[in-house]
Amino acid sequence: LLRMIISGRMNNYNYLSRPFKRSADGAQIFLNRTYFLGSIGFANWDYYVEHSVYYLGQAEYFSKGLNGALILGFDNDEELQKRFYSGLQLDYGKYFNHFGYMDTRVSYGGFTKKNSYQQILFRFSNNFFSSPVKLGRRFVMRQFVSTTINLGFNRPLGKEIVMNNANGVRGIFINYVRGMRSYVFNFETDVYPTFKILGFYSSAFAFADVALVQQNSLSGYTLTQGYGAGLRLRNLAMGIGYFEITFAYYPNLNIPNMKPYAAIGGFENKRASVGDNFFEPTLLSTDN
Repeated sequence: LLRMIISGRMNNYNYLSRPFKRSADGAQIFLNRTYFLGSIGFANWDYYVEHSVYYLGQAEYFSKGLNGALILGFDNDEELQKRFYSGLQLDYGKYFNHFGYMDTRVSYGGFTKKNSYQQILFRFSNNFFSSPVKLGRRFVMRQFVSTTINLGFNRPLGKEIVMNNANGVRGIFINYVRGMRSYVFNFETDVYPTFKILGFYSSAFAFADVALVQQNSLSGYTLTQGYGAGLRLRNLAMGIGYFEITFAYYPNLNIPNMKPYAAIGGFENKRASVGDNFFEPTLLSTDN
C-alpha cells in the first residue's frame, strides 16, 4: 500500500485593479505573485474508517501510518522578488483501540534569496478525537482536542503568521491578529443522539478555543479566546448534507470593529481533519 508520488503545482495571482497593495492594518493584501512547486513523497494508501466524527451519519476516512514529502519550488513575489522555496512535511496517523484516533504532523520550510534564508516556519500540529462513549442507551459523546504550534523566524513584513478562523479561534474571519509565533489549543465536546429527530441526524457541541500569538519579544503577545456552543444537522431527504450553527463569545476581545460575540452558520465543518494520503497528493504548500 506504500506509494511514491511526484507532484507539481503552479499558482498565479495577478490583479488588474486593486484598492491598495496592503491595507494599513495589514489585514488585506492584494499582491501579484507566481510560484511553482514540485514534490516527491511517499504515501500509505491505507486508512481507518469511522462514522459520525466530524460529519453526521456517514463514513469518514482517516490516514494510517507515516506519510511524507520533500517540496522544492520557485517563488516570484511582487514585494520580495524571486526566491527559492524548500520544505519538508511528515504526517503520522494512528487509531488506538478504546481510546481514539491521533494524527500528528510536522512541517518545516523557508525561502532562500541570495545569501539569506527567510520566512522560515516550523509547524507542529496534533489532532485527536476520542472513541464514542455511550451516554445511556440513546446518546453518544466524543471529545476533540487539537494543538498547533507555529514558530516563525526571519519573516519579512507582511509575511507574519496569521491567526484566524481557519487555524485558531473560530469566528475570527479577518487577519488582524498576526505575529512571529502562534500557539493554539482547541477543545470540543460533541453529543450525538442515536435516533433521528424529525428526520434529522443531529449533534450538539460545546467548544473552547485559545490562541496565543507572540511577537519577537517574549513580552509582546496577544491572547484571543473563544467559547461557545452549537448544533449540527443532516437531512438528505431535504437536501441538507450538512449544516452548522454556532454561537460564540470572545472575552477581552481586542479586534477593531468586531463584537465580542457572534452567530456563525455554514455548510462545511472547518474543523474536520483532512487525510492527505489517499487519492490525490495535497502535500504541496508554501505557508500562510
